[in-house]
Amino acid sequence: MIVPAAIFSQSWLFLYNHFNKGAWPGTFSAIPFNPDGIQGAFANFIRYMFESFNCAAPMELFYGKIFKWSMAENLEMFFNFFYVCSGFSIAFFLPPWRFTKIKKMIFQAGGCLLLFLTLLAAS
Repeated sequence: MIVPAAIFSQSWLFLYNHFNKGAWPGTFSAIPFNPDGIQGAFANFIRYMFESFNCAAPMELFYGKIFKWSMAENLEMFFNFFYVCSGFSIAFFLPPWRFTKIKKMIFQAGGCLLLFLTLLAAS
């Protein structure tokens, strides 16, 4: 647990920069400046506007009007089907030798309750 935390925290990068380049963020000359000024800032603004545009709502409206089809409803049906099937599988198809009789009955009752609540929420 400590090794992945040390690798992904990038503390090693700060220590490397501190010992080899004299400062923890690295050398000052390595920082890139924007020589384009206002034009570069405007170009970045346009690029960020295109990147942050969320096309899910317009596509949903388009498909609903033209094809009478809803992506959200189909995804919800798929999710409900998967949720019901996984709840049923957990409740009834786990190998019986993993649990005692009481624990198995409790687990199955919980799975049945989960199945019931899922069907209730889906209707």
